[in-house]
Parts: sequence; C-alpha cells; structure tokens
Amino acid sequence: MDVTIARAPALPSELAATLAALRRRRRFAVDRLLRAKVAALCAYLAASRVGGCVVGVSGGVDSAVTLGLLRQVADAPGSPLRRLVAVLAPVFSADGATNQDVALRRGRAVAEAFAAEIVEADLSASQAAVKEAVDRGFG
Repeated sequence: MDVTIARAPALPSELAATLAALRRRRRFAVDRLLRAKVAALCAYLAASRVGGCVVGVSGGVDSAVTLGLLRQVADAPGSPLRRLVAVLAPVFSADGATNQDVALRRGRAVAEAFAAEIVEADLSASQAAVKEAVDRGFG
C-alpha cells in the first residue's frame, strides 16, 4: 500500500550526506529492514495467536510509523493480523493538553491513510478526575 502524507522538511545537506554515508557503510537498505520487521512481526503474532492490534494514535510521527508498519504486516501474505484499530484519545483541557484538535485531525488522517478502524475516546473527563485527585493529594 502506498500512502502519501505531508513530508517533513528536507534534512540540511551536510546531515543528509552524513546519513547517506552511514547507510552505505553499514549497507543499510530501508526496504530490506522493512521486510525483516514485517516478517518478524508476522511470526510473533502467529506464535502468540494475536489477530488484532490496537495503536494509540497521537498524530505524531511515532504512532504514524507504528501504524504504517502494522498495515504492512496486515497486508503481508499469510499474515495473522486481521484487525488494526487506531485509538484517538484527545484531552480537551486548559491544564496541560494543547493543540488537541490538531492532533485529532492528524491522527484521523493517519488512521484513514493506513485503513485502520478508528475509535475515538475523549479522555477529558478522566484527565480532570485524575488532576483533581492529584491536586487533593498534594493539598
């Protein structure tokens, strides 16, 4: 599955050259690494009898890469992975959570791009309850 999502700005030329040199020296090939990771995850899921994965998707790069990798696993021939669920869990609060609307939009875009089921769980009330308990505990 080919997915196009907004690309990050290009690396500075010196850093890009250093990275390319390291990859050549180590004989690093992204496609080979991806195939190996997909095969290892397929084997693990089969041995564990796991047919579904749930990924908390924040709209950031880590969860996007994880979801993308698991989509590759699900699409691999013979894969035991039949269900891929993206959980979007915003916290709409003035206390400690910012840009949740942006993160929610990005997370939804990533989940849709990788054809994952989407579950949205607004954690605002839970966060408020935890904050209240902690505040009480500290006086």
